[in-house]
Amino acid sequence: MKNTIKSNNILSVINGIGNRELAIWKQELGIWKSGFSSFQKSDFGKNFSTKFYFVGFLLSILLISSCQQIINVDLQTVSPKLVIEAIVTDQPGPYLVNLSRTINYNDINVFPQASGATVILSDDKGTVDTLREKISGQYFTNTIKGSIGTTYTLKVLYAGQIYTSKTTMQAPIQIDSMSYSLRPKNKNFRDTAIGRYNIHCFFRDRLGIKDYTLLKIWVNHIEQQSNFLYDGKYTEGEAIDFNRFHHRFELNDTVSVQMYTIDETVYNYFATLNSILKTGGLDGIVSTGTPDNPNTNISNGALGYFAAYSVQADSIIIVQK
Repeated sequence: MKNTIKSNNILSVINGIGNRELAIWKQELGIWKSGFSSFQKSDFGKNFSTKFYFVGFLLSILLISSCQQIINVDLQTVSPKLVIEAIVTDQPGPYLVNLSRTINYNDINVFPQASGATVILSDDKGTVDTLREKISGQYFTNTIKGSIGTTYTLKVLYAGQIYTSKTTMQAPIQIDSMSYSLRPKNKNFRDTAIGRYNIHCFFRDRLGIKDYTLLKIWVNHIEQQSNFLYDGKYTEGEAIDFNRFHHRFELNDTVSVQMYTIDETVYNYFATLNSILKTGGLDGIVSTGTPDNPNTNISNGALGYFAAYSVQADSIIIVQK
């Protein structure tokens, strides 16, 4: 089937990304649109719009008049792919393996769960655990335990196909402390907030070990969707002040950080996922290409990831100093 679009309205298509990644992409895009709307309503935004409206109007006329070429795009139907999201931690189980399937570009954004699979999780100590499907597409462990230094193997049998993956749980990097600092006001924008703060998470990179971490935050006990990554390739053995949490922290907020020490394959999955989110128009530029799928550590063409990680956590309350 062929659809016709105009070349000045090319859409960025994410083909074959799992339901959670696509939901995050849509949520992040909504956040960007909301922020831009707020900018437009500000005094600076109004002045900016007034000064450049005429120039923008002329550019729009030129673009419209020069970009009326019709492009025929083949949106072919492709076979659904299996999406696997599997996690084992050093915290008490049970642990979850979520299975779903991708959909075609023209389909409604309802991602079907993959029910009826056989899911087996084993470790290098001889434990073999056949998971139970309690909810459609959600499979839970029975006996296997997460422990540092253990290598885990995942095997999924679904629709006549076999998917496998292997990962090793890394020893945790210890969080030394957390603090906060008042963020300097941006001279180019009016900042009317009572307080806007940076959060700092302090830890030390380890010597002789390739450290990779995934950090997530909770603000007032609500989990935020963004993933923050640390790669210790160039900071081996150094004290780290991690403060790249892109969130508006305010006075009296309770901020919790969980830091997951992951292996390189899981790090690569989230790094490529973040890259896809950035090229999906979130930086203010609409992508004209089709982003690739995130790198995966699962065999046989499945999407997603299998992670075994250790967890460290800390929290802080922002108070008036």
